[in-house]
Amino acid sequence: MRSEFEFERSLSPPTAVPWRVEGPGHLLPADLVRQAGFVARNAAGIWERVRRSVLFACSACSMPFLQAMRPDLGTRILHGSMRGLSRDRLDFLGDEYFTRELIDRLDPERVEQLKGQLARGAPVVLVSGWLDHVVRPLARHLGVERILCNRLEFRDGHATGRLLDPIVPSRGIPWTLESAILPTAAPARHDGRSIVVYDDRGLLERLSVRDTLRGREILLIGVTGFIGKVWLANFLNVFPGIGKVHCLIRPKGPLSAKARFERVVAESPVLRTIDPELLTSKIEVVEGDMRQRGLGLDDATRRRLQKSLDVIVNSGGLTEFNPDVRSGLAANVESTIHAVNFLRECDRAGLMHLSTCYVAGYRDGRIPEELEPNYNPKNIPGFDAGHELQELQRLIGETERAAQQQDLIPRRRPKSGRAMSDTQMRKARQRWLRNELANLGTERAQRYGWPNTYTFTKSLAESLLVKLGADLPIAVVRPSVVETSTDDPFPGWNEGVNTSAPLSYLLGTLFRLLPTQDRLRLDVIPVDLVTRGMNLIAAALVRRVHRPCYQLATSTSNPCEVSRIVELTQLAHRKHYRDDRGLHAWLRRSSESVATSRRHYRTFSAPGQRKVVKTLRKVLPFARVPLRRMERNLERIEKIVELYEPFIHDNDYTFEADHVRLLNAALVSEERELFGYDDSGIDWSKYWIDIHIPALRKWSYPLIEGRPIEV
Repeated sequence: MRSEFEFERSLSPPTAVPWRVEGPGHLLPADLVRQAGFVARNAAGIWERVRRSVLFACSACSMPFLQAMRPDLGTRILHGSMRGLSRDRLDFLGDEYFTRELIDRLDPERVEQLKGQLARGAPVVLVSGWLDHVVRPLARHLGVERILCNRLEFRDGHATGRLLDPIVPSRGIPWTLESAILPTAAPARHDGRSIVVYDDRGLLERLSVRDTLRGREILLIGVTGFIGKVWLANFLNVFPGIGKVHCLIRPKGPLSAKARFERVVAESPVLRTIDPELLTSKIEVVEGDMRQRGLGLDDATRRRLQKSLDVIVNSGGLTEFNPDVRSGLAANVESTIHAVNFLRECDRAGLMHLSTCYVAGYRDGRIPEELEPNYNPKNIPGFDAGHELQELQRLIGETERAAQQQDLIPRRRPKSGRAMSDTQMRKARQRWLRNELANLGTERAQRYGWPNTYTFTKSLAESLLVKLGADLPIAVVRPSVVETSTDDPFPGWNEGVNTSAPLSYLLGTLFRLLPTQDRLRLDVIPVDLVTRGMNLIAAALVRRVHRPCYQLATSTSNPCEVSRIVELTQLAHRKHYRDDRGLHAWLRRSSESVATSRRHYRTFSAPGQRKVVKTLRKVLPFARVPLRRMERNLERIEKIVELYEPFIHDNDYTFEADHVRLLNAALVSEERELFGYDDSGIDWSKYWIDIHIPALRKWSYPLIEGRPIEV
């Protein structure tokens, strides 16, 4: 049999230089069985690891006999134990296996020989009987451009257990190298969706954001919020040609609007990316309050802005799921009415109002980009948003009057029996009132088919926009779950804890079972993609070629299932603890959460565990204190899961998002790099593991844990 070098010399002219990866005298020792065992031991979930380890052991023991019968049979059977594993996990484990097990075992002499051939321009191909998930990181480490190795077949992102042809044998070098692939060219994970236009009315042929918005004046409401900050920073950084951005900020305590803005700039890594000269020349801070008539502006400022403004961006509002309903109405509904009334008195301004895709409420299937007057998910006849607002205001008044009753709250503390002071009594009434009004908002929302007060009030605001602003230039923008930036103002920016941060934090603890349904999608969109969409919509609004509603979502063009997000979150946490030593890090790496049914969750996770702890607390009086603490922790977990269940279990949304893609299709080619909108290219695996969870760990988890953020 010819050696590897004899084979290389026989190639005339040399079309490829094959290098065998594993085996005696090669780059690495042969360990195909060890590699498969590593994958089996690191499947998701304890019982899944046990099952796969047993299956792997049977395959490994029978492999020599199968190889004797047919050279490729043992290889096929061994990889059959990987059936059902996701491509995300195999990619992650392949990289981890190379980093932890292989990189230190590379033969230095052979590596130098290979690099010498690469330096001479030889077209090297790495040949291996291992899977491409392991050979890819090796090729990237060595700088080799092509690999020839075994590849698993995947369906819906999960391995079928079959190997794709051609099968690379465990020894020797195949005679044909035509099927060598690029190590960095991972297989496509999704298909881009073409836009089909059935009605070409209003279809743009050309859109230039620069030409349209040059010299324009914009009023930004909500600059202190997550989206507002990112939009302002991104817009000024890529387009300083704007005329002026007026930032509406209300004074707070002793701080004036200008002092608040200066503090926000000093504390925000995002706003600090803006050129200081642009901060002074392009931004004007105006003192006002979106919750008041005329936006709380003084008469002179109000008249001046109404004459000069071209676009009003309303990104303000309250994003807490179930707040005191007074706060929810003031921030999300009444402020919208004030914005419409302000717009009506403007000379030429248009309004871009930020809402949310989840105004859909309890509803399945495709959600169109439409505004429905008096929409309610349960289709209750006679529902009217204006009447509902009045009814809520009436119920709020009744609850406030009830809070003043002397016999509503006992004067004496339940445990000590001591009488409360007037100050303590007033605080107790305020707490009671806030709880009652929070429950009132949740009850009214769920009565009509919304999961929480936030989506309920946002939908009321949309219905009132349709009613009050039917003749005005208004574009409602509905983002889905807005999360970490991919590129702008820098990769990995996030803020606050009002989106998925509490849930992903929970998945990084010893919590193990999350209820969801198979194939149910969670629509997530990076914040910088949202701001790009806002730029396109603002330009269309100025030209009066806008649509009434734009959904900024990924579930039609680049969907990601909740079960996949759970696994990616676990892999990201595992990567964080991968190099740590000690019991704590080992438990975090080993105790991975998995997606399961609601019934299984309630039986074996927090609800079932809390019942057991509650029983133990009754029969073990000496352990009541630690058991009570454990019960409170489990109750807190239940509430977090219950808060997110409408989005991860109950409703399967698919949000249409063609309107913004039509704007992007009309964008001039020279502006695509700065203003282009494309969600089909997001690699969710890379985004979740390398960008999103590390960003939450840096910017959001400290807030959950009550510790300062390390900048």
